[in-house]
Amino acid sequence: SLGCVLYELLTGEPPHMGNSAQQIIMKIVTDEARPVTELRKSVPPNVAAATAKALEKLPADRFSTAAEFGKALGDRSFAGDLTTATVAPAAASTLWNPLTKGLVVLSGLLLAILSWMVLRPPDGVRLATYDAGLPDSAPMLMTDWRTSLSISPAGDFVVYRASGDTADVLWFRSLVDTTAFRISGTEGALSPAVSPTGDLVAFITRSEVKVVPVSGGTATVLAELLNSPALRWVSDSRLLVTDNDGTKFRWIDVETVTEQTQAVQYCLSAQPLLGESLILCGGGGDPFAQVRDLDANASQFVRHAGTAGEPGPHLRGSDFRLFEDGYLTYISLDGNLRAVSFNMETFEAGRPVTLITGVRRQSYSGLGQYSVSENGTLVYAAGSNGGVGHFVKWNEGGEDPTRLLVDTDMFLRFAISPDETRLAVVVEVADGEELRVYDLRTGRPDVWLKEMVIGSPTWADDETIFVTTIDLETSSWSFLRGSPNSAAPPDTLVSGTGNVWYSVNSYGDSGEWIGGAWGDETGVLKFDLSGTVPRIDTIINDGWLARLSPDGRRIVYQPGGMGEVEVRTYPELDRRIPIAQQVIEPSWLTNTELVYFESGGRFIRHSVGTSSNTRVGTPRVWHTDSRFSDTPGPSYLITADGGLIYSQEPYQAPAPYLRVIPNWVEQMKRAVDEANR
Repeated sequence: SLGCVLYELLTGEPPHMGNSAQQIIMKIVTDEARPVTELRKSVPPNVAAATAKALEKLPADRFSTAAEFGKALGDRSFAGDLTTATVAPAAASTLWNPLTKGLVVLSGLLLAILSWMVLRPPDGVRLATYDAGLPDSAPMLMTDWRTSLSISPAGDFVVYRASGDTADVLWFRSLVDTTAFRISGTEGALSPAVSPTGDLVAFITRSEVKVVPVSGGTATVLAELLNSPALRWVSDSRLLVTDNDGTKFRWIDVETVTEQTQAVQYCLSAQPLLGESLILCGGGGDPFAQVRDLDANASQFVRHAGTAGEPGPHLRGSDFRLFEDGYLTYISLDGNLRAVSFNMETFEAGRPVTLITGVRRQSYSGLGQYSVSENGTLVYAAGSNGGVGHFVKWNEGGEDPTRLLVDTDMFLRFAISPDETRLAVVVEVADGEELRVYDLRTGRPDVWLKEMVIGSPTWADDETIFVTTIDLETSSWSFLRGSPNSAAPPDTLVSGTGNVWYSVNSYGDSGEWIGGAWGDETGVLKFDLSGTVPRIDTIINDGWLARLSPDGRRIVYQPGGMGEVEVRTYPELDRRIPIAQQVIEPSWLTNTELVYFESGGRFIRHSVGTSSNTRVGTPRVWHTDSRFSDTPGPSYLITADGGLIYSQEPYQAPAPYLRVIPNWVEQMKRAVDEANR
């Protein structure tokens, strides 16, 4: 940025110009800037050479420090790596006349001022936005569905996740100077969180939560985990860790290495509001802001202010964060950072304000790659919206997945028809969710249902679809069955009040369906749909994502949350066989082999023997796709030919820099106040 400013000062125009932001960005990527001396012949060669070097596209080709840049501007012998093709010759009589000497002095002064602005410590005074470049060897990773950065309370450094030699690690990047180093003891780290004291960083791995000094050292293991999406410091020595895919809270004392656990209804991203009894939730499979009262075991949705005494629409998004004086920020479904006023007594939100567009939004969780310090400094990484994707199919032996004829969109849950010519997909839309049926031969979609919340669809052999819909306005749910080929509305099999989500996953030889319940009820269910009134029985308490094997002799499911996998004989249910931990969404590939996935888009094949001779084999990696989108609900399906269908998010390169906005919280508050006058 200093090179761009100096270029415009010397020539009177920016190094790259265009009619739109897209044109300018394209020129920055593809075109070289015109040599300074083509536009201003009186500029000394060393000044032109230094400016050109500062504008190099690769960070490794630019000056490593502002001091080097300033030294080159005053060194008449400096020529960088430039040739006569990039620096036009200047007349000898004008090389160092008073005018050009003045330009050099002014350039050096400008450089010193801008360097001071960028490198001085934030002190609460409103400063300009700037970018903090990351080491070329350690850009920030933004794969997985967790956050990758955390700013210190004073806003003077950031900790972020990068690739290591054998595993991902955490890096320290100063926001005061250019200091950057790898934090030892953080191998396998995800979701860093700098402590309120600024001297520790907590993080999670696939199976543990740990803490280590920011300067590096031996990490202390605080607890074992199953499947943790996030953690947060709630005091100088206490952490709140969400586990089991947001169904268990773990309150961990870092000093005594002790913990308290609490089973909760789904709350992926949790922030305490008052003490530890009221929790702000939202994100993942539940894109609505809610306040949970843990003592009363009750929830209340956050809604926008309405008119004529009526409540307004629900506040939708993810990664909700509360700030002092009643302000709340969140990531919108389209990947923008927004803010609203928030009434702590009525849980009512004001008019939303879009503050920053294009913040990286992770798939599934909806977590945003941003962090805010106690003194109000914001740091964030720009990137794609991981909630948007397209469907692909992969078969063993093929190098790359093949894209299906389905438009790119915000896909949530999906199922393939028995003849594999149609895909039933739940899609996020502006005012709720739609169940669309895509013809995979033509790509044509037909909207079959529209509701505020639609569960996971399942096809029956007769081409009908089972699905649950939820109406938040009336707090009611309906379990439906209908044909997308018919103009008639689907039949309601069973309905009720509250937050219940039925899904059926497998069909047994004796005519029953195996599925499960989410929300207010949880467990593995058996559905008898042969009569006029369906019979629904709980066969395994507190189990999720159950599927019958192709021969109907065994059930695979996840007991107690999203992390463990078990197999039971069926229908006896008398033998329990542990299969794996820290994995998600098991399915049967054959009668003797399972598929599930783990963090990083790695699909695993696992032999589990037969129903009479259970011999659990060694799992092996079957397929890896870093762009795999972990959607809410079942995130992949297995086709008749043993292939995989899943949603693939846009390619997201590691972040080479982080954008920093000092005094951002005050700016956010002023923008919200202005919008709600």
